[in-house]
Amino acid sequence: MSPQLSSLAASLGICVVSALAIALLVITLYILGTAVFCIREFTQRAHDWPPLIGTVFRQLNNFDKIFVEHVNADPAVVEHVLKTNFGKYSRGAFNTEIVKDLFGNGIFVTDGDKWRHQRKLASHEFSTKVLRDYSSDVFRMNAVKLAEKTSSAAANRITINMQ
Repeated sequence: MSPQLSSLAASLGICVVSALAIALLVITLYILGTAVFCIREFTQRAHDWPPLIGTVFRQLNNFDKIFVEHVNADPAVVEHVLKTNFGKYSRGAFNTEIVKDLFGNGIFVTDGDKWRHQRKLASHEFSTKVLRDYSSDVFRMNAVKLAEKTSSAAANRITINMQ
């Protein structure tokens, strides 16, 4: 091998090693920079974010950060929201899409005219007469079961704990 060829191979080897070293340095600096950015963002905003995973106690400790909600106990405001101006307080597209798979297009998901229609249909099923008749049937059925069990226990002289 001639001296020129060996010096060319040596300089080519040095160039390849230098290029690899520069690429490794750039990747390392990128990873370190990203890590520093993430750590800084997390430490500055960690108190604002609820934990995505964790124990029940950690979730309960951050309960106020998990849900956006408004709590009100003033009867006038409750009447305003639920009765007087119900149409102004819609569920919104975001909430509708979340629960649509679970509830379909029923009363718990719809707004406006569809909600009024669903409510009118449901109000007949929750009238005083329907509920009284249903609860009477359920009471009679369970009273018969209780009477049978107590009669059987009395006939066999078995003590029953009624709690």
